[in-house]
Amino acid sequence: MIITIKHFQVEAIIGILEHERTAKQRIIVDSKIWYDSNHVSLIHGFLDYVSVLQHIQILLCEKHYTLLECALQDIAYQSFLSFPSITKITLKIQKPDIYKNCLIGVKQTFKRDEILQ
Repeated sequence: MIITIKHFQVEAIIGILEHERTAKQRIIVDSKIWYDSNHVSLIHGFLDYVSVLQHIQILLCEKHYTLLECALQDIAYQSFLSFPSITKITLKIQKPDIYKNCLIGVKQTFKRDEILQ
């Protein structure tokens, strides 16, 4: 089973520049989450996407990451720990307000067995 999340917007402190360390900025998260619908941790075989969204929002708002790449890696790692049924996750994080003419972001796919060794 796969859950897709597109254009999830969060206001968070993320970045290495001085002004990015003090002021929240808009972050857009897209994700594709593969999960085992037969996993014992699931109720009725479904992963609660609201819980996943809340999990991502809490991490972004509380951790104050310095780099988008660090945020990607930590969100994937923490998602595997918090949701045992997730087998693979693709995350894309963008900062839409950095430049007027484009979106700046990073994207990576993570597999449970490669992250949790």
